[in-house]
Amino acid sequence: MHQRLYIEKRPEFADDYALTERLKTRLDLTGLQRVRRLAVYDLYDCPEALLAAAISRVFSDPVSDEVRDALPKADFTLVIEPLPGQFDQRADSAMQCLRLLDDAFAPTVVTSAQAWLFEGTLDEAARAKLRQHLINPIDSREKNLAETALPPHHPAAPVPRYDGFTALDADGLAAWHAAQGLAMTLADLQLVQKYFRAEQREPSETEIRVLDTYWSDHCRHTTFATALHDIAFPQTDFGAALAADFADYEAQRQAVYGARAAARPYTLMDLATIDAKYQRAQGNLQDVEISAEVNACSVYIDVDEDGKTRPWLLQFKNETHNHPTEIEPYGGAATCIGGAIRDPLSGRAYVYQALRISGSADPREPYAATLPGKLPQAVIAEGAAAGASSYGNQIGLATGQIVEYYHEGFKAKHMEVGAVVAAVPAENVRREEPAAGDLVLLIGGATGRDGCGGATGSSRAQHGGSLQESAAEVQKGNPPEERKLQRLFRNPEFSRRIKRCNDFGAGGVAVAIGELADGLDINLDAVPVKYQGLSGTELAISESQERMAIVIAAEDHAAMQALAAAENLTASHVATVTADATLTMHWQGDTIVRLKRDFLDSNGAANAQHGVRIAEPDDSASPLAVTSEKNWVDALKAQLATLAHADQKGLGDRFDHSVGAACVLIPYGGRYQRTPVEASVYQLPTEGRTHTASILAHGYNPAVSAWSPYHGGLLAVVDATARLVACGGNAETAHYSLQEYYRRMGAEADNWGQPYAALLGAHHALAALGRAAIGGKDSMSGSYHNLHVPPTLIAFAVAAVDVRRVISPEYKDKGHQLYWLRCPQDALGRPDLKAFAANNRFLFEAIGEGNVKSIRAVRHGGILQALYESAIGNGIGVHIDQLEDGFAPEYGGYLISSDGGLGITDNLQHLGFTTDSGKLEINGQSAAIKDLYAIASATLASVYPLYESVGEATRVPLATAKDAQRRPRAVSGIATPRICLPVFPGTNSELDTARAFRKNGGDVIETVICNQNRDALDASLQAFADHLANSQILVLAGGFSAGDEPDGSGKYMANVLANPRIADAIAALLERDGLILGICNGFQALIKSGLLPGGKIAAPVPGDATLTHNRIGRHIARIATTVVANNHSPWLADFQIGEAHSVNFSHGEGRFTAADAVLKTLIKNGQIAFQYAAPGDLAPSMSPKHNPNGSLYAVEGITSPCGRILGKMGHSERHQHHGQQNYPDFRAQNLFAAGIKAFK
Repeated sequence: MHQRLYIEKRPEFADDYALTERLKTRLDLTGLQRVRRLAVYDLYDCPEALLAAAISRVFSDPVSDEVRDALPKADFTLVIEPLPGQFDQRADSAMQCLRLLDDAFAPTVVTSAQAWLFEGTLDEAARAKLRQHLINPIDSREKNLAETALPPHHPAAPVPRYDGFTALDADGLAAWHAAQGLAMTLADLQLVQKYFRAEQREPSETEIRVLDTYWSDHCRHTTFATALHDIAFPQTDFGAALAADFADYEAQRQAVYGARAAARPYTLMDLATIDAKYQRAQGNLQDVEISAEVNACSVYIDVDEDGKTRPWLLQFKNETHNHPTEIEPYGGAATCIGGAIRDPLSGRAYVYQALRISGSADPREPYAATLPGKLPQAVIAEGAAAGASSYGNQIGLATGQIVEYYHEGFKAKHMEVGAVVAAVPAENVRREEPAAGDLVLLIGGATGRDGCGGATGSSRAQHGGSLQESAAEVQKGNPPEERKLQRLFRNPEFSRRIKRCNDFGAGGVAVAIGELADGLDINLDAVPVKYQGLSGTELAISESQERMAIVIAAEDHAAMQALAAAENLTASHVATVTADATLTMHWQGDTIVRLKRDFLDSNGAANAQHGVRIAEPDDSASPLAVTSEKNWVDALKAQLATLAHADQKGLGDRFDHSVGAACVLIPYGGRYQRTPVEASVYQLPTEGRTHTASILAHGYNPAVSAWSPYHGGLLAVVDATARLVACGGNAETAHYSLQEYYRRMGAEADNWGQPYAALLGAHHALAALGRAAIGGKDSMSGSYHNLHVPPTLIAFAVAAVDVRRVISPEYKDKGHQLYWLRCPQDALGRPDLKAFAANNRFLFEAIGEGNVKSIRAVRHGGILQALYESAIGNGIGVHIDQLEDGFAPEYGGYLISSDGGLGITDNLQHLGFTTDSGKLEINGQSAAIKDLYAIASATLASVYPLYESVGEATRVPLATAKDAQRRPRAVSGIATPRICLPVFPGTNSELDTARAFRKNGGDVIETVICNQNRDALDASLQAFADHLANSQILVLAGGFSAGDEPDGSGKYMANVLANPRIADAIAALLERDGLILGICNGFQALIKSGLLPGGKIAAPVPGDATLTHNRIGRHIARIATTVVANNHSPWLADFQIGEAHSVNFSHGEGRFTAADAVLKTLIKNGQIAFQYAAPGDLAPSMSPKHNPNGSLYAVEGITSPCGRILGKMGHSERHQHHGQQNYPDFRAQNLFAAGIKAFK
């Protein structure tokens, strides 16, 4: 049985106008008059008697949606659906919700699509534009509405053998190589042929694809492992400097390898890793963990928790997804951060901190200028930002810094880089060699066709047909599944049983499991699948996301399966460790892979490059040679209008920085939240109070790197170090990781000279600082025909820091002294690294003395850019009588403000002082800070708007009821009130919420809602009801339950609450004067269930209060001010009416709306708890600067009529001591204490 549903937003909830204007402008469609969007659902085997309930509770929101039997007529209709085999979160979440309603939905299958209806005069050319813009062939296609049957699943054919392969002559093998589209070279294939001749058999398709994946540049770094010969430097002063660095490198090689040095080839990998090897040989870097598991950098640190110190492992990793993001921006960027997370997760560490870096050509480029075979730059940039933020936001990963770099070379291929930091108590990590008989379990998601060939695809240059040919290469992320993995691996009972672990990244089963031990017997029939019909080859190489492979002792099998099931995850035994060094795979009774380990690990044919030539940079084009400007005001305005110095807060505002309640520095600091931080700084994820935080800093400048890769690599290390020091870090304990991104090398000597020069520059800096890169990642496919990415080396620096030492760059007050701690440069434009190291030591000591109030490292844009950025956060001006070299990019220098003297040191120059003038007053000229900011914030506003376009901002009254007064607490004398906290698929704030209640004396009981099957769901619902019956408080934490799908937030949670057992338990809780709190996603569930504002479970009807999409049409993440409107609720008993709080917000659907009559009732009853307000005069405000989602009457939170139920959008739980240090006078909102006190 088939039913089709069409769901459209009611006019007051639709974004038709914004969509129309955007498409009309972007695509130059003057005849376009109106755009409408509808969600389309096809239901198969849906019980007809339950269809009405499914429509009202799952597929639509009666308040905001209209259900249609057919598509409305339009001048042009385009219906788009995901490609078969792609993960469809909307359809998947719909099926999860249906199975909550009734067992009869068990066989129901749902597919989804989106209908676009266009009105206006649209000729075929206009329609073609719309198709090209809206359909990315990588992940979607036009839907044929006449088709109403599910696509059949055809059984997979047996895995073929390549008969005659071993008999091919040289010409035949070359032709075969070309026909197969392999990433491996012909020389690699010749080795494969030789191997199978010796084995006296023909290879299977799977064996060829496994080898192609295993030996790909992405998996085995073949470019970096290529032997380099004839390395040549220019015969100039620049060349002599490089030769000196090379001589130092050779001396380190001799010290490390001894007599073996002469026979060891020169490679990019050797140059990249020599500093770490040398430092280790000298007895340094003893804090670095040495292990056979090398998925992430790992160092030992001491962490204080509740006054006690114990060893932890601090892990960090950088990852890149350039190729996938270029061809499918949303999915590629999403799985970039997903992959970065799973690397330290495989090391048993909990990821809590991230940094996102992207590279783009000008995203304002007209669509008409798009290169053939490419997506428009705006589509790539916006889609990648949406994908990266969505995945991180959903999984609950705090992103503390977001930076996008611009260069025309990124038109060849977008750059998408994610870096993460994780930590775990060292006692929870077991590293052990697998033994014969050990089991390999696959934990997490099921396998599909998405990601097949991703590793090999990422190793190839892009060409004009990539969009059409690479559909299967881009993985589809499922963030709620990865969140479950995070929770599971955080459990020491689970992690301590793991001998070895790998994540399913590039290469799928072949690599993730294939690398775990020398001998493995893999049963591909045991791999869980998303759908039937996958071939043995697809099962072997699919890179479907959210999967982990672990090695355990056989006796731990049952315990590990039970622990996984308790977190709503499957744990499938898919392989066994064997004594023979052979990788074997079985499928459907056939042995389709049998490869000897020594051959598999040979990485193919040895590669050699004869000729590496480092070019002399053109001094006349040097971005480091900046002339002085007499009229600095005009010059600074011109600089701020460039992409390189444009304000990027509109981009960063969509990334959640506060989840985890560990944020020390928000991405944009000051009371205006405008000064960009130097680095990401977060407290470690301890259960108790800690002073230990981690700094994640980076350095990179595409203009410098394109001009001189050597300077680019050197200055990347310097800038990463300076950023770390500017946050209070100690450069002498920092650890580094490098990210390289280059064109396809080919055989040209100049091409190879680019990464070699960059690594030599990085070596120059690291050797001088006595530090090393202990990890890295390379991507060597940044080419599109004759267009190439800028030579890129990004340096990451990581160190632990005491939060009491952390410094931020914004000025704190007027009357502070300003200093420029300068770093001399040599004739080649290189910083004096001895002076730089001395500066770093001086600053570290000065911070400890307490006089330093702000630090901003100097880099591109010069000291004037630093002066400006430090001013905008708090609107504090500066007065400087004389300033020279204002625009010189003096890397290694620092701008410092101090409330006293800084002492005496070389290169310290006093500049002036801070003022309350709101101006930069320098050399007798002045510029208003607000005028400068207006220029910088306008540059990218068309791509990344910070605020929606609205008319004049209005204020509304404080919604205090006339008879509002505190109600006396009901004293029940419970020493430790119990809090029931359900964890739904997609919940991500439960740890923060539980910590907040425990800190205030509550006993929190978590109940994971498991829905792998009906029995698990029934058991978890019963556990939820039982826990609720024995609790005083129910709290619904924030997150993205079921990914905020289908097409609406909180639906899954609301359906759980409406389950008869849970509804009865909630009614009983309220009857005994229990309390309910819902934050963000929890508030959305309370609204959709009827508990708010009515106080009881009820089906919503049109006109009811609801929470809908933010007016700006995207996720927002920032601090906003709220004021208390009423306090006659136990949750508000500690607050005064009019009291203000600083609250972290992070949501996409937080706009409160209601019919006039409903709003008036809420006001009359005093049910409006909090309103958004201007932080200055605390007046409730409709301005998007203060009311981030555009909520009606500035409503942020409401209560039930009895006051015992509170729902609010702001994350009151996301603040800890020493948190948000660069937001002045943070006023925490501890409503958890009031909830606990209600029962004492």
